[in-house]
Amino acid sequence: MEKISTVADRVAAMLDDHNQKQFAGILANTNRMTKSLADATPQLKQTLQSLQLTLADADTAVNEFQKVAANANRQMDPNGDSLVHDLRDTMKSAKAATKALQDELEDARPATQQLTQTTLPQAEASLRDLSAASRDLRALTQRIEDNGIGSVVGKPKLPEYKP
Repeated sequence: MEKISTVADRVAAMLDDHNQKQFAGILANTNRMTKSLADATPQLKQTLQSLQLTLADADTAVNEFQKVAANANRQMDPNGDSLVHDLRDTMKSAKAATKALQDELEDARPATQQLTQTTLPQAEASLRDLSAASRDLRALTQRIEDNGIGSVVGKPKLPEYKP
């Protein structure tokens, strides 16, 4: 009987007015976070879709560049293999970032503040970087296709001198 009385006293102490106000505050904060997550969800979905399209474009550009590099004279361009390797590493990193962002979205309810303030801006910056890299890679591939590998790694032709 004494133990029941002790437990009842502890429960009463735990549910005093101060703690009830604290619980109400916690619930209010949880509701605000849930609303913020719901408000941010369309932007997250749009960002993920944009990231996936950009990754597909970048993957296509890397594949095209790899085909051109495979046909080039490897003796003229010793950096060709490392460039393709670096591009592949970048693509793997970007895909890992996309996967991490998708995982974060699934577990985002407790981390809504961090997601909207840190992860989304970083993902948007990655999208801009990937878009720029994809454009540059397409331009380089087109230059190699139009003018050959020598236009990228060779010395420019000097005009002939006629006395």
